[in-house]
Amino acid sequence: MNHKTKLRIKEAAKEQFIKNGYHDTSVSSIISSIGMAQGTFYHYYKNKMGLFEELLQDFVDLLIGELHSFDYDCIVDADLYLLTGHQMGERIVKTFLENRELAHIFLRDAVGIDQNLSLIIGKGYSDIIKFAIKHLEYGVKFKVIGKEFSIKAIAMSMVGSLFFMINRYLLGEIRELSIETILEYSLKMHLYGIVIKK
Repeated sequence: MNHKTKLRIKEAAKEQFIKNGYHDTSVSSIISSIGMAQGTFYHYYKNKMGLFEELLQDFVDLLIGELHSFDYDCIVDADLYLLTGHQMGERIVKTFLENRELAHIFLRDAVGIDQNLSLIIGKGYSDIIKFAIKHLEYGVKFKVIGKEFSIKAIAMSMVGSLFFMINRYLLGEIRELSIETILEYSLKMHLYGIVIKK
């Protein structure tokens, strides 16, 4: 299989899915946009759903890859805990902004279409929440976060609200705020909002 040909199909598909949505995009519209024979498409993908599923998984893999590359061993005190919280948020936001078409598929297009897609999305959220829980546990360890809080609930709230705001930003509904400000608000609400007052 030719990697460049497959990449051309995926790039064309991303554009078509963003422009027309999943249901109104056909294999014909994808291949005609790049002047490719229909047989070539089926050499790489069984059907449109298979391609769409791969694009969704690509984005989940990008997000998880960013978090896997994060060095938790560098968190040795409360200050570094708070700093790394910002760094993790920045990595997530950067991944969304640098992959807008895939982000669009993850946040909106793939929701509710198919059970397999729902499983990919669900696992993606679960994995990201696990990373958030791991980070928050350092907050408890360094007595930045009180033990009375449910770490899992905080992690779910952080991921959910940040992804919601990124989604609205990508839709152009929060034009008055920069993405940096959105990230700052989310982190302040969740990190500093749960800091133990001394």
